[in-house]
Amino acid sequence: MKSKLSKIWLLLLFIYIVFLMMVSFLGISYYAPKYISDFSDVNHNYIPFNTIRTYLFNFDHYNLDAWLYNTFGVVFLFAPLGFLLPATFINVKSIRTVVLITLSISMFIEVLQRFTNLGVFDLDNIILNILGATLGYWTYKSISKNIKIHIP
Repeated sequence: MKSKLSKIWLLLLFIYIVFLMMVSFLGISYYAPKYISDFSDVNHNYIPFNTIRTYLFNFDHYNLDAWLYNTFGVVFLFAPLGFLLPATFINVKSIRTVVLITLSISMFIEVLQRFTNLGVFDLDNIILNILGATLGYWTYKSISKNIKIHIP
């Protein structure tokens, strides 16, 4: 029973990582695989909170879909990681470990997007990703107090 549950969590984590990579490099649009954009002529953001500040203070310059996707969408995209890491791995118990793993994965994605031109490097995405994983971790911690999620 313990082994089966661990394999289920590992499978869910694997499916999530595949989904994360698809969204990060192909987008979420149904048409994205047919029309992959070239991001070679865009401005990348290396200044912390620059994009976040732009979305917050210039809300009226963006349509609601773009605003939601680029703010809350980025946060919620990484929330499952914060939940699945401690549920899957017994040695991932602290928020610090979740943040460091999230930082590593986020940096990998952003740098790869930058150099493959399959996305835009945005330092604020890393900040929002960490926020999302933190929310997922807090959700895991509050649920796991009442329910045994991970059985070592």
